[in-house]
Amino acid sequence: MDKKAVITGMAVVSPIGIGKDENWDSLIRGKSGIDRFSRLNPGHLPVSIGAEVKDFDPKKFIQDRKAIRLTYFNVHLALAAAKLAVEDSGLEIEKVDSARFGGIIGSGGGGFDDGPGVAELQEPILKSWDEDKQRFDSSKFGEEGLPSAYPLFC
Repeated sequence: MDKKAVITGMAVVSPIGIGKDENWDSLIRGKSGIDRFSRLNPGHLPVSIGAEVKDFDPKKFIQDRKAIRLTYFNVHLALAAAKLAVEDSGLEIEKVDSARFGGIIGSGGGGFDDGPGVAELQEPILKSWDEDKQRFDSSKFGEEGLPSAYPLFC
């Protein structure tokens, strides 16, 4: 059975720009997104530089202020990219069958930096520690850690 996909819109949210045009212009100019960390303290790291998305305002892309408070920065970036891709597509979203609409998001990682519930992960992680093996036990986390975890992690 042949399945087909149609790419109708694209977007980029990256350290060198927010949006396709800004990213393309930065690439053409040879702009680097590498800089000193501004979102985290690199004191415990062997490096102090990286590529962060700076000057990003989630309110420009996410209307629901509660969603902003309850989600991590990497989710804000993904939602911004999704919004830009839909805008780029020119689709009238209310006319699209939601069962036939989706997106693919590529991320190098994220979360656990500044979002809700980070402090509350300490107890579930400690409950998941295997003292005999001196390591984190993921099955123990599922059995003992998750029940005490912050609701958004479950």
